[in-house]
Amino acid sequence: MEILFIGYISAGFPSQVEENLLESISMEEWLVKNPSSTFLVKVAGESMVEAGILPGDYVLVDRAIPPKNNDIVVVRIEDEWTMKYFIREGERIILKPAHPKYPTLHLLPEKDIEIFGVVIAVIRKYR
Repeated sequence: MEILFIGYISAGFPSQVEENLLESISMEEWLVKNPSSTFLVKVAGESMVEAGILPGDYVLVDRAIPPKNNDIVVVRIEDEWTMKYFIREGERIILKPAHPKYPTLHLLPEKDIEIFGVVIAVIRKYR
């Protein structure tokens, strides 16, 4: 799907904006670099609200991207799924929430853990 890109808008102080048809953007091509390894997941829970990911949002997850420190990842731990910041410290994997009421998880790789993929976009519909 192509969407017309007409310019920039200030999210700070009001400023004049000229409507100029700059280009059209394919949302699919812009968001999804690896179509065969990218999945859409609906968010339940509040552990990532301070990262701007709210319950009811959708996240695009790319399984082809190896996680780097501070990437947001979708992870399976034993038989449960979660989404957290990924941090590797030596042999340990730390999964850190973006909400103070949720615990930080300290894991060793030999535990039953699977990094499903890296979150590449958040999609929120307002209406």
